Amino acid sequence: FYACMRRSLIFVLILFSITLGTRLAYVWNTPHLDYDAYFQLRLIEHVAQTGLPLRFDPLSFGGHLLLLPPLFYYITALPFALFKSEFLIVALSQIFISLLTIVVFLTVKSLTSRDDAALLSSALASFVPVLFSKTIFSVSPLTVALPIVFLAIFTFIHCSSKKFLFGFISLL
Repeated sequence: FYACMRRSLIFVLILFSITLGTRLAYVWNTPHLDYDAYFQLRLIEHVAQTGLPLRFDPLSFGGHLLLLPPLFYYITALPFALFKSEFLIVALSQIFISLLTIVVFLTVKSLTSRDDAALLSSALASFVPVLFSKTIFSVSPLTVALPIVFLAIFTFIHCSSKKFLFGFISLL
């Protein structure tokens, strides 16, 4: 049992490394980001400077009220405040979405108790074309939201245990 679990854990870590390496290779070899990424970087920079998310955007046509969940901006504002690197924020975003492979593996493994199904679904979740194209050259709150949603599903499955119950409540 433990040898099989160890082998599947090694495969998941290899899959995570391949996913992250592929994403970072694409980002490093592209000189520009997606159009929406610069808006997100401006919001992250505002949080890093003021400590508060931007609520009104004066740069849009006539101003625009922004109602955005601030978790992503707070998570990424700290490294931006320390290093002032846009590439670090993009790389951090790619790390977050690459964590989806591990979280999907854990979720499917707990649902099916089969390593092969969990590995296949983890591999499929790693390279979904729509997700890949929407998050590869972007800095998006989606990169944090998707792993958190799957982690919430995983903790909900194990709610009978107190430590997972507290984890589920904290993820909500």
